[in-house]
Amino acid sequence: MRNGMQDAYVNAGSVVLFDDGVGHSFKEDVLDAQLYIQLAASKKYSKFAEFEAWRTTYFAAMATFGWIVSGRKYDSHPIEKDELFEPWSWIERELDDRVPASLIAHAKRVLVPGPERVLNPPAQLLLGENTLQSEPWQAEVNERLSGDISAHVLQIPPATQLFSVVLQLSFVHAAPSMSSVLISFKTVEPIEPQSFLLTFDPDRIVGNIAVASYSAELLDIRYAQFREPFITALGGRRTSMILRLEDTEQ
Repeated sequence: MRNGMQDAYVNAGSVVLFDDGVGHSFKEDVLDAQLYIQLAASKKYSKFAEFEAWRTTYFAAMATFGWIVSGRKYDSHPIEKDELFEPWSWIERELDDRVPASLIAHAKRVLVPGPERVLNPPAQLLLGENTLQSEPWQAEVNERLSGDISAHVLQIPPATQLFSVVLQLSFVHAAPSMSSVLISFKTVEPIEPQSFLLTFDPDRIVGNIAVASYSAELLDIRYAQFREPFITALGGRRTSMILRLEDTEQ
């Protein structure tokens, strides 16, 4: 028993937490649908390089493939220079009126490094591969980011790596409903896959912090027509890109 949450999964670039009362078949539907839609959006846009376009495509695909989305919120603004950047604090603020506090606390124990965290190593690797990307800081990268007039401005030395994080966190606490938050940011502060929710130096953040939150319902009457086509299309990715996050052997 894990504090009211029965299962936590890495689903490509998303972490999905299910309450005890959610049935197995609905879990599979949520994980399959979310994975398919992530992959569909990523075929059109890189979420790391073009987060705005990827996010718009993702939500359009949700509406197309059976989800009813409501309560969408989006914010993108620079970090205050005298304020340490703590991604988890931003996530908590967005989830505060959508998800019970006990479930948010469990997610923090699972995701934020600490003595209580016991993760499945393959799942942790999968999460890092799908939420974190690095690239050399080059002139074209600088030019791509400079279109955001409110971006945090840095003097970037040569041979610097730019790290991009895009993470989605979803809670399914009663079928057919799901509450989610997406966070996207870039930094020239080195990041390891297991540390992207720790505290960051605001002077090394590049551009804006973007946060999107929403609620959604996956109704069988709408989703049934997509279930088998999604299972077929995903094939082996249903087992290679969906992994239980917590190490239940510990």
